[in-house]
Amino acid sequence: MNRYRFQFLLFTLLVTLLTMPFITRLGALSRYGTAFLFSWLLLAAVVSVSERKATGMVAIGLFAFSLMLEVVSLFYDKSMLLIIQHGVSMLFLGFVVSVLIKGLLHTKHVNVNTICAALSVYLLLAVVWAYAYSLVEIARPDSFVFNTQIQDVDSSMFTKSDGAVIPLYYSLVTLTTLGYGDIVPVSPIACMLAAVEAVIGQFYLTVLVAWLMGLFISESLKQRDIE
Repeated sequence: MNRYRFQFLLFTLLVTLLTMPFITRLGALSRYGTAFLFSWLLLAAVVSVSERKATGMVAIGLFAFSLMLEVVSLFYDKSMLLIIQHGVSMLFLGFVVSVLIKGLLHTKHVNVNTICAALSVYLLLAVVWAYAYSLVEIARPDSFVFNTQIQDVDSSMFTKSDGAVIPLYYSLVTLTTLGYGDIVPVSPIACMLAAVEAVIGQFYLTVLVAWLMGLFISESLKQRDIE
């Protein structure tokens, strides 16, 4: 399992993104389905950084705390509890992202594991910001304006509602700088979060991914010269 940890993480991220729209249409069960998907994602993140004992222990501790808050928040829908739960989940995923980026920067060979890790980091950044947008909306309602009504779901930025797909969607659109304009941040902190995410997304692609591609091309040229 440890050998395929990055493939497992990438697979989990893709499954989460692709199944979220269907989970949010389960009515009363959508809340539990969403909690399960996010918990599964956090578990995959733990596996991805468990190669070293120290990072693994930190990841397990943060995961256990986040999972406990996730379960409690299913039965006690309190704003302060959701704020703490979002904050712990963001801290945990931020820790995972930092560990993965550190590993990518120290890699000397580009292979399938490296590519999966790089793609996973990019998608994890979107999840982190989705939590952040939801956190802002909980702390300060109406921080986002919806220019269109999204069908079949509750149009809100809450990750705990049947519209949990919305913050993920907005985060991915912002990270990739598509900017459809259907959701607009209006509070100062929401505006700055969106701007920072867009900048980080571009920096990640133009710096880290470009560096990995350069390393891959360099290795390919050396291998060709040897042959």
